[in-house]
Amino acid sequence: MNAAPSSSPHIPAPRWKFLAIGFWIAIFVIFTALFLLNPTQRSVSGVYHDASQAWLANQDPYLELKIFNYTPQFAMLFSPFYLMGRLGGDLAWRWISLALLIGAWWRLAKLCNGRDAWKAFFWSSLLGIAACGDAIRNGQANVILAAFLLWSTCFLIERRWWWAAGSLVLGLAKPLGVVMIGLAMVAYPVLIPPLLTVLLGFLLIPFCCDPPGYVVSLFVRFVENLMQCSFVTEHRFADINGLFRSVDWEILFGWSQGIRVVAGLCMLVLWWRVFGRLREPMRGMVLLSFTTAYLMLFNPMNEVNTYILMVPGCGLLAAYVYERRGGRRMAYTLYAVVVTIGILPELMRRVTGTLGLWWDPLMALVFLGAVLWFMLGESSKQYANALDGSVSRLSPI
Repeated sequence: MNAAPSSSPHIPAPRWKFLAIGFWIAIFVIFTALFLLNPTQRSVSGVYHDASQAWLANQDPYLELKIFNYTPQFAMLFSPFYLMGRLGGDLAWRWISLALLIGAWWRLAKLCNGRDAWKAFFWSSLLGIAACGDAIRNGQANVILAAFLLWSTCFLIERRWWWAAGSLVLGLAKPLGVVMIGLAMVAYPVLIPPLLTVLLGFLLIPFCCDPPGYVVSLFVRFVENLMQCSFVTEHRFADINGLFRSVDWEILFGWSQGIRVVAGLCMLVLWWRVFGRLREPMRGMVLLSFTTAYLMLFNPMNEVNTYILMVPGCGLLAAYVYERRGGRRMAYTLYAVVVTIGILPELMRRVTGTLGLWWDPLMALVFLGAVLWFMLGESSKQYANALDGSVSRLSPI
């Protein structure tokens, strides 16, 4: 299966491997050099250091609302990097986050594209790096969350339930991870027991480290912060509201909340109706696509850099469908989504600094529409094939 347009020159598989590995080594070197030249420029990890410092001192990491938008467990998990100091800790944080992302990206390419895995990995990486670069350079937690979403998809496709449960629960360090958990429980009921077990451990870990009263207060403050994050009016977020605010149409808070809930329920019902007709790896890829598209459109504090959650899966899905019957047009569409999210807002920055606030969610809608179209077509074909097989077995010889 080819992962790129047929107009590209024929390159043997080992050379695609060389190109992909060389590309990511170059990315590693470039972003490390940029960080070392100016460790504080455009870095967001200071928020994580402050939260870990507060947790180690049994203080409140949520003193300023809408700043540290993570679970209390995130402050605990980041504390080793805090103890390493700003320079060493930030560098280690970036290296580990990027290594986890690259590893998951490659693993999913291998599961979906088989012999052409290196080709799919290279093209999706090359076309997607522009949309991922800022998050990687800034040390954002979205890099490691993207890695956990990809790893979770891999483990679900491979039916490694305990590994999938662990990866999904670690993704909850940032609350956005709850979306994939909900969809995964519907499609993979066998996942529920290990997931609940790991989730219980995740919730109890803080009580093993701190006084119960302090831990309870952290969870209360976390919920209060989460409630505040759901109410935003600034025109600086790239979600469905960013799309409407770009044409001076503000969705009222109550309506906005209702739209998010209804959209989530509709997606859950649709997923429940069709997941059984999808085979792996398509089922896992659609799960990842649904999760990331929903987060891009309906997370009220979704930033342009958050699109790193959607881009790897979008690029790999393009590679997967390219050679499938009827899938080439969708592949070109998805490649265009990946490229324009990363490049177009930067090209137009001098003309308008808000292009990404409406273009990126618009592309998320295109991505979601393409996935729905392809998914419904695939499920219909598989259902028809199964029906034909049943009829043939019932036919007299």
